[in-house]
Amino acid sequence: MADEDMNLTEQIKQLTDSTIESFITEAFKVSEKSTSQMYQIHLDGVHQQSKWQFKSITSDVEISLKCPETSKESNRQIWGARGKKFIQHTPKSIFDTVKSVTDHTPHLDPLFKNGKVVKTIFSEQNEIGEEIDAAEVSLLRYTMGIPLVSDRVFLYLERRKKVQVQILAEDGSISTKNAYVVVLNSLEDDGSLVSTSIPKETFIVENGTVHGKLYDTGYLIMEHNNGSFVSYVVQADPCGWLPPFIINMFCHEQPMVLNTLEKYLNQQ
Repeated sequence: MADEDMNLTEQIKQLTDSTIESFITEAFKVSEKSTSQMYQIHLDGVHQQSKWQFKSITSDVEISLKCPETSKESNRQIWGARGKKFIQHTPKSIFDTVKSVTDHTPHLDPLFKNGKVVKTIFSEQNEIGEEIDAAEVSLLRYTMGIPLVSDRVFLYLERRKKVQVQILAEDGSISTKNAYVVVLNSLEDDGSLVSTSIPKETFIVENGTVHGKLYDTGYLIMEHNNGSFVSYVVQADPCGWLPPFIINMFCHEQPMVLNTLEKYLNQQ
């Protein structure tokens, strides 16, 4: 059994390391037509090929949107949204707060109802007991906040990792920053590597609920000027009968969770 768990750990790491790398790139890309000078910080080479479109700066959150390719599985085109913000708290304190299934979750999202960790695949700590790499399968339930609309359940793999990223500054200099990455991606009952490692009953849709989907959703939290530069990327499809154009009408509001996060941390 121990050998099986070790094999699964190594396979999950290989599977999701590339996801983390691409997520960091997306989190840092400079948006076209952006007017903000505060966030002109990017990885080498990616600023010339961004598909992110700058929308606004609202309450110190720089919001960008990206139109993805239509999903081949569902023929639904759900926009991605991204928010960037400087928060005057340490990366570690923010990282500990935004993990999916914690006591903090209800304070960050009023639509959250309940959640649980279905399976911890692995969790690694450094010599002082700080989490530096982990993967777990979680299940969260949300109300849609709309009468007669069913609750949504999201089953996903969450990978969390402490990393170092190289930043290309405006003057051409390169610096290395400590950062944390939290990336979520939905699971399917498709016989895949992760799916086969968790109970089949987990995939059963409860009465009155609909399984939603998450695609490369999460946080990049980087040390910056005695605080943290936080980038939040989200692409969430509630599925069901809700048409994509309605979902996309409100997707620009999702990055405002960064202000909720900041307010919550200030109260702790």
